[in-house]
Amino acid sequence: MNIARWLQGHAKEPDRLALTFEDREWSYGDVDAVTSRVASGLARLGVEPGDRVGCMLPNWPEFHFTTHGTWKAGAVEVPINTMFRAEEVEFVLGDSRATAVVASPETAAVISGVRDRLPDLRAVVVAGTCDVPGTVSFEELLELGDPGARAAEVAADDLAVIAYTSGTTGFPKGAMLDHANVVVSMEALARYLDLGRDDNVLQVLPCFHSNASLIGIVFAWYLGSTAVLLERFEPERFVETVRARRPAFFAFVPTLLHDLSRMEGTRPARSRRCGT
Repeated sequence: MNIARWLQGHAKEPDRLALTFEDREWSYGDVDAVTSRVASGLARLGVEPGDRVGCMLPNWPEFHFTTHGTWKAGAVEVPINTMFRAEEVEFVLGDSRATAVVASPETAAVISGVRDRLPDLRAVVVAGTCDVPGTVSFEELLELGDPGARAAEVAADDLAVIAYTSGTTGFPKGAMLDHANVVVSMEALARYLDLGRDDNVLQVLPCFHSNASLIGIVFAWYLGSTAVLLERFEPERFVETVRARRPAFFAFVPTLLHDLSRMEGTRPARSRRCGT
């Protein structure tokens, strides 16, 4: 029941649009290949099925390539808040016993400061230009990998995600989701919202938040539809994207709606479904 098998199925139509980010596009064939490279590249770096792989990235395509590549490898994704302080990062990576982490140049610098206190952490992969010693670039990870690698066999109750809570009363707590949890959630969303492969899904909330990630890109790729990714919320850019891409669904929070309501000369974003 590996979640990542969705991509393999949709890649039977390799030219179908899977992801847009800024002015770049990836087909399902592209996404299937790059996530296979991530999976086999992580294996070359020593990641084994069941291992934890941290992901401390902003809303970049590499976040989702890492997530699905981790699942293809049979490993467990550990999304990490990019605003965490060093002691929080150390706790999450240590508590989850992550063996690898994919980071941005900024978050890699934070990880580097606590790395010698994380005995399980064997590899730090950086998306973007980075001069932190002992790291591997995301491009090097892809070069290590095989675009034809297939998803590992996993059981329905094998772990897929460890999502750490906000930690408002102390250090975060790791909430564990298995592959069946994610699959059932996607099936329920699709049925309740009556969405299918022709309905674009927009993601603007932070990828490290499990709610935003699972009902954003993961949901889109479950449907076989096009995922529209924005790096951050900017009202004008958001409205332009909604008008251009016509998403049928996106997750939102009241604060963002408040910002939109204060824009002059705009009407409410027209979308068939809106989640909160």
